[in-house]
Amino acid sequence: MLEDYRAGLGVDGAADDGDRVAGRWIGCPTLVAWSAYDELEFLYGDVLAIWRDWADDLLRAVAAARSAL
Repeated sequence: MLEDYRAGLGVDGAADDGDRVAGRWIGCPTLVAWSAYDELEFLYGDVLAIWRDWADDLLRAVAAARSAL
């Protein structure tokens, strides 16, 4: 899990920047899922707005159950 966060701040961020400059876009329906018990909406506001920069066919799914972990 920590490696995922590290990649998001470094390698993945650089790849995202390159994709934006190149005008790359997600051209298929995209499921955006997060937990109702997470702080994602509190920290970032409209979660789908983040993805609208990358795709226009978004499906929203908010999990109402807590993680089993």
